[in-house]
Amino acid sequence: MFKLESDTYKNRLIITLEGEIDMVQTKKIFFDLVRMLTRMKPNFDIITDLRNYSSGDPNGGVILKRAIETAREHGVGRIIRVVGSSKNAILQFGKYTDKRKDYAVQYVATMEEAEAILKSTNTK
Repeated sequence: MFKLESDTYKNRLIITLEGEIDMVQTKKIFFDLVRMLTRMKPNFDIITDLRNYSSGDPNGGVILKRAIETAREHGVGRIIRVVGSSKNAILQFGKYTDKRKDYAVQYVATMEEAEAILKSTNTK
């Protein structure tokens, strides 16, 4: 299951992934993301809620890389991944982003922590 929400007032995208995400869902997430990026102003935030995520299609990494590039091209600012205790989420998503200097990601355990970070470092 997945859900994408945009908050244009806060200039923020919230992406929720739960359970297993197959390739069909991965492609749908990407196309929904691209559509939503057109609503965002430069320096927008992304919160990805992965607390209940278990795994993704092994070939989904190609699409994740495209999503990262597309978000970067649209001017993404702060990126926070809410992982709870999901080591799998950190491993699967981290291998595509943790070494990039142009796409800095913060990991937190709860949505409350994510909101507090964005509120305390609000540059908008």
